[in-house]
Amino acid sequence: MRPGTQNAAAFVEAGVRAYPEAELDDIVKIIGEVMMRNNQLQIEVDSLSILRTKMRPAVKIRIEKRWKHDRNPMTYPCSCKARSWKNSALK
Repeated sequence: MRPGTQNAAAFVEAGVRAYPEAELDDIVKIIGEVMMRNNQLQIEVDSLSILRTKMRPAVKIRIEKRWKHDRNPMTYPCSCKARSWKNSALK
């Protein structure tokens, strides 16, 4: 898993992507449920929105600065309705 990324699943039915317009390296906002699948965290996506192109550079800079400041993503507040995961679960 790369910094700033997380596995997510979003399908209408088996093999049919729910958001075919989303592409690799898009910056997206996802709302969904955090689950364990094959011993890894995965988000079951309820909704997904792609960040507009003109906002992408500024958001990417903010993410990179924050990542350099604190390399532990679990220190960020989680707005999802999920169990709290201990830091050791991601190492």
